[in-house]
Amino acid sequence: MVTFRPASPARVITIIALVVALAAAITVILVAARGPDLFGRWFAWPGQGARPVVAFEESTRNVAAGAVFSIPWRQEHIDEPGTFVLSYPCSREGLAVTFSDGSIIPCGTHVPVSDESPIELVATSEAEGTVPLTLSVGFIPEGESDPVAASTAVIAVEPDDRMPPASPPPVAANPPPAAQNPPPAAGTPSTSTYRFPTDSAPAATGGAFDLAVRIVDIGIADPATGTFLRSGPAKQGEHAAVMFEVENVGGSASQPWHFTADLPTAASYQFVSQVQQALRPAEKIRFTLGFDGIRSGTSTGLIAIDPQSATDADSANNATVATFVRTD
Repeated sequence: MVTFRPASPARVITIIALVVALAAAITVILVAARGPDLFGRWFAWPGQGARPVVAFEESTRNVAAGAVFSIPWRQEHIDEPGTFVLSYPCSREGLAVTFSDGSIIPCGTHVPVSDESPIELVATSEAEGTVPLTLSVGFIPEGESDPVAASTAVIAVEPDDRMPPASPPPVAANPPPAAQNPPPAAGTPSTSTYRFPTDSAPAATGGAFDLAVRIVDIGIADPATGTFLRSGPAKQGEHAAVMFEVENVGGSASQPWHFTADLPTAASYQFVSQVQQALRPAEKIRFTLGFDGIRSGTSTGLIAIDPQSATDADSANNATVATFVRTD
């Protein structure tokens, strides 16, 4: 027969002390391996230890190309220093995005934004149909390079029915020869213009004038004459160019106006045109603007019209974004 003797009080105390010591050792090992916030995750009360959240309030949206739209978003449980950023991928559809004040948002880049909602943007597209634009908003902690919290929304950018079709207009018989200007100094933009005949332009029908700008082509120009030579990417040392048109799509003659072009050169540069003649309804003029020193890779430029008047019927079509590519 086996007889069990009860443990003495001193032995019981010793065993309890060993168990407590073993638990403390395990705790030290876990904290060293998982971080001091381990128990904060196990025993957190509401609001403590929650994961940071950055999210759009809408996952899908339809917008008109060239029109300002607002997209609301929210952020929660972010109490460390860092930066909120907005981004969108580069695409073959010629998609481009700017802030409502005209500031360019380069594709494939994290652009800082404030923590205020909503974000006001303008999307443009060279496609004839509706194309998807994937926007991302996130938070990058100080000292990091990638967002720790992010959200995406798919924006359907629909073509603006008020804009003329993308196909080139008919070429007038016996067009005027290109002006033979002396070669510009290195880095100086070159321009050429062609004003389309106005014999077929309708008379004013009343209402405000409405100047609209659209991109016709992007490629290479002759640095001496400003004549557009070919479409496609530019190479290092070539005279990059954008061809665009300005048309009065309103119901009365416009006021005198000029345009500006923020060009993607190595050093930021804004070209400001001379004052242009007024345009009658349906009258348009085509410009070719060439420049040297284009940035490497994919970059964007902004072309904007200033009608020098507050009576332009729709300011949303007064600016457009051109996407350039330089292959070294």
